[in-house]
Amino acid sequence: MTAPSPVSSDRLSEGLPPEEEIQFLELLGILISKWRMIAGMTLAGGIIVAIYSLWVTPVFTATTSFVHAVPGSTAATSLAGLAGQFGIQIGSSVTPSSPRVDAVILESREITDQVLVSVFHVPNSTPADSATLLDILEIEGETLAVRLDRGQKQLRGMRDISVENVIGVVRLSVESPSPSLSADVANRFIELLKEFTAGSRSEFAGDRSHFIEDRMVDAERALRLAEDQLRLFYESNRVWESPELIVEEGRLRREVTLRQELHLTLSRSLEQARIEEVDNVVEIAIIDRAVPPLLRSAPQRKRMVMLAMLLSGLLAAGLVLVRSYFVIDP
Repeated sequence: MTAPSPVSSDRLSEGLPPEEEIQFLELLGILISKWRMIAGMTLAGGIIVAIYSLWVTPVFTATTSFVHAVPGSTAATSLAGLAGQFGIQIGSSVTPSSPRVDAVILESREITDQVLVSVFHVPNSTPADSATLLDILEIEGETLAVRLDRGQKQLRGMRDISVENVIGVVRLSVESPSPSLSADVANRFIELLKEFTAGSRSEFAGDRSHFIEDRMVDAERALRLAEDQLRLFYESNRVWESPELIVEEGRLRREVTLRQELHLTLSRSLEQARIEEVDNVVEIAIIDRAVPPLLRSAPQRKRMVMLAMLLSGLLAAGLVLVRSYFVIDP
């Protein structure tokens, strides 16, 4: 093994360059003397990666974004507050949805399976040619269940879902070798989400109406009981002047008022729930509909070549320095 000659401790006192500077100059001289080798390896690395990138299938990414409006229900809020006074706990929101819930639904197996069996235009074919996404992706299997399971895994790698918590925007991106297929699949996800949301909302409204109907029966019974108690008080006390009777009359009258308000609120909520059972207006507002991208998202050939040349150049420089400082005896 050979190494640069050591520098004496008297260099600084003699005004000579420090040892670190001499070592740097020696290293720089070695690299300059071997510049052809370094440049050749750098160029070769870039050429190899450039050729490889030509064989990589291009990927196109289409993105759609939307928000899910969750309308508050004044009747439901009033119902929850008033019913709470009687120990009844009910929710104040009539739409069980949020951006995170939408993201979970989009990732669910039920939605993904429907996308896989949906029919799309076959890329690079005549406009009349169409097939299921399972066939387009050439997913094989002995049974449909096996194909769907394999399709789930492949589609999971093609799909990306993100949620912006601050403003509640959900972004769905789909990548595939075809620009039009990426956009069609992304838009199909949103269509299925709308259908699922509409069905869930109608089912939720139906369950809510059944709950309110049951509560209406109890509320009406409690109202009649409170009214009967107040009537009996008036019948038993034609004239009341004592503080005890005044307080008792006020208490019974307040009980009747509260029961009347609860009954009225339940009646309004029941009508609203019956309307929502048949009102399947989807609360999803699309911000950007997915369109076929003009440029591929991968591979990024320029970046790949530049990175390959950088790494090849560093590797070549390292080999030159190692070769200059270490001599392997035969």
